[in-house]
Amino acid sequence: MADNEKAALNVESRHGDLGTPNAPKRRRRRRSRKPEPKKSVAPLVLGGGVIMLLVCSLAFYKFYLKERLFSAGKQGKVSATQPLQVQETPAYVINFVQAPAQDESRKVAELFTNAVESDKRLKWARNPDLVKPRLHEYAVQAVNAVPDRLVAVGSAKNSEFGFQCFMAYFTTGSPRPICVVATEDGPKVDWDCYARYGTASWELLLNNSVKSAEMRVLAVASDYYNYEFRDESKWQCYRIMSPDLDEEIYGYVARDSAAAGVLSKITIWNKSSPMRVILKLTSGPDSLKRRQLRIKNAIAIGWVKGDLSAETTDSSPTVHEFEKELKTP
Repeated sequence: MADNEKAALNVESRHGDLGTPNAPKRRRRRRSRKPEPKKSVAPLVLGGGVIMLLVCSLAFYKFYLKERLFSAGKQGKVSATQPLQVQETPAYVINFVQAPAQDESRKVAELFTNAVESDKRLKWARNPDLVKPRLHEYAVQAVNAVPDRLVAVGSAKNSEFGFQCFMAYFTTGSPRPICVVATEDGPKVDWDCYARYGTASWELLLNNSVKSAEMRVLAVASDYYNYEFRDESKWQCYRIMSPDLDEEIYGYVARDSAAAGVLSKITIWNKSSPMRVILKLTSGPDSLKRRQLRIKNAIAIGWVKGDLSAETTDSSPTVHEFEKELKTP
């Protein structure tokens, strides 16, 4: 066999019949890959839904509370029964003198409120010699009415005194705070606080028949600036409410005054809910028409008055914590 024929046979033996056009070609097999399982998005969707539900619930709760507390204020009216929720604000806890025990304080509060004769109530009253001459100025309900129930609210203390606070609820009319104060003679009820005592009536003060008076009120920062108090850089506005007022009024304190420094704590502690304060208010010729008064002094934060002024001492108030959560009646 010729050399050329042998070479051709060798090529054919290795690569097949090259002369046949339809000869099949060998192909490499590719390994099949199993498809990767798809990741489920259900947990992400569920988690996002839960978070959104919590956020919406919190927003609705805050809106509901705000509307409930201020529905009366937005209408420009504060009736005898509407301030119920506002007045349930817990007493604030301040360092120093300890409050009396709650059980003992409740007993004193019950003995005080169950006594329908003023002389018997005086036995359980703080500063009876100061209180007795002005009993005729108190509302009748505060003098001899017996509440339906007492609800513990909380305790407070400062450098002068400590007290336990209860709310007295009646069949008709607004509730009244009963503050049982620790004294040298034992726990006693602050009757001025219970009676929401002021040194003049609202009618006389707003009519400008009385130029100034110390009043127990509920106050919260506001933004109504008008008439002689239109300069916001000079005045800070507060909405002032009381169960003894048919309509809310507005009080204005000079921003550079000591009273402004005391009242600024209201905004720091609680930006939306009214707080109890004792204010010295001054009136003018148009106070009744415009529903505006000037805040001359901040006597105390809270309705229990001591010998020291809130403007000149730290005895009135730096809030640290609540000793007791507000109880639902």
